Amino acid sequence: MGNFCQFIHDHADYYRCEVCGRMIRCSDPSKIFATCSGHPKKFPPLLKQARNYARAVTEHVASGMETRTDEEVINILQICELCEEYQDGRCRVCGCRVSAEKNAFANKLRMKSQKCPRGLWE
Repeated sequence: MGNFCQFIHDHADYYRCEVCGRMIRCSDPSKIFATCSGHPKKFPPLLKQARNYARAVTEHVASGMETRTDEEVINILQICELCEEYQDGRCRVCGCRVSAEKNAFANKLRMKSQKCPRGLWE
């Protein structure tokens, strides 16, 4: 078994691992048992991030630009914040922003046509 992340208070209810940089929202960091990689995981290369974003926007526009409600976005964001791939308001798998932002073009969670690249939400 690997080492666990070493969380320090970052801001509000957010805690950041001093080693790998992983961010988690939680009221009690002693209850978090996240395996630490020992080094920060990087985001995909910029070209891949650009392709991922372009595909998301294309699908969003093609689907009639349907958006999720604020409640749906908050529920999904809570799932993202517990994921080991979530860092600083972004997904390290696809590189997209994930937040409560109301503008769908600045927030993958708002686009109803999008789903989690790891299959954690649709």
